[in-house]
Amino acid sequence: MWLDGGGRIAGGSNEAVSWMAAFFEGSSDTLPAPLSEWLEGGIAGRMPFECRVGDQRLRVSVFQGGGDQLLLVFRRMEPAFSAPSLKRIGLSPTESAVVPWLVLGKRNDEIALILGVAPKTIEKQVASVLSKLGVETRTAAAWNVIERTGAHR
Repeated sequence: MWLDGGGRIAGGSNEAVSWMAAFFEGSSDTLPAPLSEWLEGGIAGRMPFECRVGDQRLRVSVFQGGGDQLLLVFRRMEPAFSAPSLKRIGLSPTESAVVPWLVLGKRNDEIALILGVAPKTIEKQVASVLSKLGVETRTAAAWNVIERTGAHR
């Protein structure tokens, strides 16, 4: 999304406009107050702006465009261990159900109790996760998943 020198929206994708509507109240032709306040004082060294609505997160970065224009880049962030993010790294839905508990350091018997399955099932799923991620330990698997899904950001 482009802003003109006066901080007004000069153009943007339909997707950016829909995200603004989903995350902020107000008109689609003016910058929402939280973003205006974030941009006050210039953009040098400006950290991305983040906001949440429910479990949805939006990250906005700003870059200097031509002249006095600013470019706002919107990125919708998925929940850390969402099914799509875990599928992208090659894990099945059943393996994906185990991963958040694995990252939290739960033992197989604890995960089995939480998910309502046999501990042997969890043992097999954890072994499969380790194999697919190419790691040998639960800690390495947790770190690998956190890094690859961007959960640490």
